[in-house]
Amino acid sequence: SVPDTVRVIIRTRDGSARESLKRRLRAHGDHVTADHASINAVAATVHGADLRALVDDPDTDGVSIDAVVAAHNSTNTLLGTLLLPDTSGTSSGTGTGVRVAIIDSGLELTKDLPSTRLLGFFDLTRSDQVASASPYDDYGHGTHVAGLIAGNGANSNGYYKGIAPGATVLALKVLDKNGSGYTSDVIQAIEFVIAYQSVLRIDVINLSLGHPIFE
Repeated sequence: SVPDTVRVIIRTRDGSARESLKRRLRAHGDHVTADHASINAVAATVHGADLRALVDDPDTDGVSIDAVVAAHNSTNTLLGTLLLPDTSGTSSGTGTGVRVAIIDSGLELTKDLPSTRLLGFFDLTRSDQVASASPYDDYGHGTHVAGLIAGNGANSNGYYKGIAPGATVLALKVLDKNGSGYTSDVIQAIEFVIAYQSVLRIDVINLSLGHPIFE
């Protein structure tokens, strides 16, 4: 059976179709949760009974479930997976000057990754907007990933370092305290990094997130 309401991402044929669709969704009592202009898409919570009409709408190119994404890989297998050498205790491969955007559950500042190497922190879990906030991580996975990438080993006298202990980090929180978030929030975080690339100058976007296969 179809649920009463469904969170979806609707791809439209062009920008004018996207604007038209947003107006009609709101007029129908549906809730538009995000506008993804870069991919001509809209995230919305719609009436389940209207899904077929939405798929058949001439303004629509496709409809996808706004699926829940979750933290991926909670053990440190990254070095082996990437076939990279462990550079702990050496000065090679420090990543100095590299800027990494980590889209995850947030960041708890530690001696391994202090505020001096944080480019900024933005929270997408509190509203449908990207909001600057004080860094926090109420699930822990983002801090774990940030340490794997850029931890300098200060908490362990240099023994446990990340792959790029000289890199700086931009943290974007899309996962909540349970380690879950929506696909549309991840898309919005990526769009934010791209839109402000001239200012942020991000070199790498890291997504350690899992997504169910629906299509």
